[in-house]
Amino acid sequence: MFNAEPKPLAKFPLLKRLSLALKLYRLRQSIGATKQIELTRRHCSPGLQSTMAQSSFSSDLVRSCADLVVLTLLRKRSMHGYDILVSMSDYGDGQFRFKQGTLYPLLYRLEREGWIKAKWHLPTKGKKRKMYNITAEGKRVHQQRCQQWQQFTSSVSSILGDYIDD
Repeated sequence: MFNAEPKPLAKFPLLKRLSLALKLYRLRQSIGATKQIELTRRHCSPGLQSTMAQSSFSSDLVRSCADLVVLTLLRKRSMHGYDILVSMSDYGDGQFRFKQGTLYPLLYRLEREGWIKAKWHLPTKGKKRKMYNITAEGKRVHQQRCQQWQQFTSSVSSILGDYIDD
């Protein structure tokens, strides 16, 4: 007749997504993020996923400037990997997304190049985190890449100028 036993939260995808959004909100508040919270792709419906995929930059474009973006973020402050992912998405209005499986190999490569340095941070509460900092060599490379990027985008803009529809 009537089952008084509540169903597990997993049976309510919307509630589960809202719960995850609340956890993400609290996490962002704890690290000082002020941007609006967005659900990640895996927490969204298939329809919303396709909308997000259409509005994001091509993966080739993102990959081509990934070093520059990560170095720029680390010039502002030390960050751990997840913080870098969130910041990339926030600064890019959700358009600049990176998967963890892509970011961490990039961070390891930047560390091998000597452009960033990783150090374990052991908070009094919570999990230990690997914090990334930019090195002096990384700052030099960042400055060089910024100049190259400005020249590159200026050249591409001048080529595309006559062909872009208003």
